[in-house]
Amino acid sequence: MIANFFRRTLPDRIFYIGLLMLLYYSLAVYYKGAMFFTEASFWEKSAYLFFLIPYLFASELIIKASGLTLDNLYATLLTAVLFGTFYPIMFHGNLLLLYGLLLGAYHTIYSYDGGGKAGKKLFDAGLLLGFASCLYSWSSLFLLLVYVALIVHRRKPDKNYLIPLIGFSVPLFLLFTYYFCTDAMAVFYTKFSLPFSGDFSVYQSAELLVPLSYLSFLIVLAVIVATPRIIVISNRLKKAWKILIFHLLLGLVLVLVAPQKDGSELLFLVFPGAIIIANFLPKVRLPKVADAILYLFLIMSAGVYCYCFVP
Repeated sequence: MIANFFRRTLPDRIFYIGLLMLLYYSLAVYYKGAMFFTEASFWEKSAYLFFLIPYLFASELIIKASGLTLDNLYATLLTAVLFGTFYPIMFHGNLLLLYGLLLGAYHTIYSYDGGGKAGKKLFDAGLLLGFASCLYSWSSLFLLLVYVALIVHRRKPDKNYLIPLIGFSVPLFLLFTYYFCTDAMAVFYTKFSLPFSGDFSVYQSAELLVPLSYLSFLIVLAVIVATPRIIVISNRLKKAWKILIFHLLLGLVLVLVAPQKDGSELLFLVFPGAIIIANFLPKVRLPKVADAILYLFLIMSAGVYCYCFVP
């Protein structure tokens, strides 16, 4: 029933997904508020909601514009559910700003096809990733995704390979100039260090372990089932699928090396993971199985908030 309901992209159903995101945010504020809020910062933190809803709809626009799924809302629904499940994502201001820059870069990367305005798209992707790297140095790894797109679309070695680097260097040069003029070069060098942590103890908690295990299982299953069917067709998704798989692997690397592990780092898996599963669901022949997959996501996300009552 739920799989059929979100099988088509309709305005009222997008609205329901927005309400679901609002519900998750309200639950996180109410049940988990003691972890993140003080009275003085309540309104500041609440303002993050005004980032979450636009990001949700921006993801849908990127997915549709780049032809990353069929005409359904599964990816957008799963994005909202994953944000709600891994709720620390919703309360990290820098991370939300970073995600906005990454969404812009994702749009240029997945819409790139080697045709018209190719140079502009490559420059924009590098530029946005440069700004993202100024916020979080590990974001520079996504520059590899640009070159994977170039390889997938079989561009010959030419000036296009330099364009992303030129765009990427612009924010770094501006930041370097600022710190040089203010005699604070030590801060500049610190911003581009690559801190990491090998402490995975946070994942021993059931509220992270259970949904993450289910998400991982579904992504692996989706890749195994969907890949043979997608690679035999000749359309945009065939090439985008290769980029998505590499994107997923990059996201996994960023999760593993994250210097602070509290669940918010799983943001890097949300975009590729949701799209990969969204391409798997229409290939499930039994509607009840697709319903069960989505209902389990919703049940586990609700369980995260019920977990706060467990001593």
